[in-house]
Amino acid sequence: MGKEKYYSPYQAQYYKILEELISSPDKKINSRVGRAYSSFVRQLRVDLRKEFPLMDIKQTSFNNILHELLWFLSGKTNIKYLVENKCYIWNDDAYRWYKDKFVPLGAPELTREEFVEKVLQEESIENDDIQEGLSNYEFEYVYGDLGTVYGHQWRNFNYDVDQLNKVIEALKKSPDTRQELIVTAQNPEDMFSGSMALPPCHNYFQFYTEPIEGSEQRYLSLYFNMRSCDFFLGNPYNIPSYSLLLMMVAQLVGMRPKYVVCNMVDCHLYEPHLEAAQEWMTRYNNRLQFSSIQEAYQIFGCKSTVTIDGSITDIDQFKFEHFKLENYKHEGKIKAPLLT
Repeated sequence: MGKEKYYSPYQAQYYKILEELISSPDKKINSRVGRAYSSFVRQLRVDLRKEFPLMDIKQTSFNNILHELLWFLSGKTNIKYLVENKCYIWNDDAYRWYKDKFVPLGAPELTREEFVEKVLQEESIENDDIQEGLSNYEFEYVYGDLGTVYGHQWRNFNYDVDQLNKVIEALKKSPDTRQELIVTAQNPEDMFSGSMALPPCHNYFQFYTEPIEGSEQRYLSLYFNMRSCDFFLGNPYNIPSYSLLLMMVAQLVGMRPKYVVCNMVDCHLYEPHLEAAQEWMTRYNNRLQFSSIQEAYQIFGCKSTVTIDGSITDIDQFKFEHFKLENYKHEGKIKAPLLT
């Protein structure tokens, strides 16, 4: 085994990319939701042995992150579970998809509040009740449905393959395989047919194992790819979400979590987030007191810890109460609009 490489704390890496996006992006574009500063392929690598990457320079909602991940893992694609648990990050996408896809076919015009109320009541529209034209949506529409988004692709790809469980079984049986440790949410048929509300932003993830020197146990690491990354609001959710996923799978297969690596192909900062990003950088710079690389984790490393109920042995058994966040101290919220 070679000498362990040193990787900067998550927030130090984040600062560098954020600074580049502001000062020297590869391009500036007018996107569907506003002007953005974009760079081609940036990478973050987090060492879970040193920190759980829940950003503390600004307040980041662990509850939202965990509820969304559990929702993905359940295979569900309706926002009712999220709304019931006060996680509203998918509300805009579900409401927009309803207005764009179903209202033109005869579904009723609704305010956002009326729409959410119907979600909570599990109301539905039978296809017979609206104009014909839903050839790619051959079942009833339940208010809050998002079509074949992440949970569906992970657990029921093409209505047939539970990708995640197959990966877990492969990790138990052949941990050095290079063929069976991949889960993809990128389903071209569903994207082009219009059967998903939003194409997947984090569209692919893959596991990697390695032996631990002097031990019979193995390390488990996870790489995930993002075709598109909202760097200010999205990334601080994506990184801890996949860290939790790695920790959960590592527990199920008897390994120790090591690295989470994120590749962001189109890494961008929306112009309406610029003021908030500058506030984040000011808070970061206020911590610049250390004089050696060894002190970096003391200043910028995330200090919170997450423990998981060790009795859970199946991916479908995980519940919110099986996770415990401790020692999370943050510097307060930095408000920025959610652009969907």
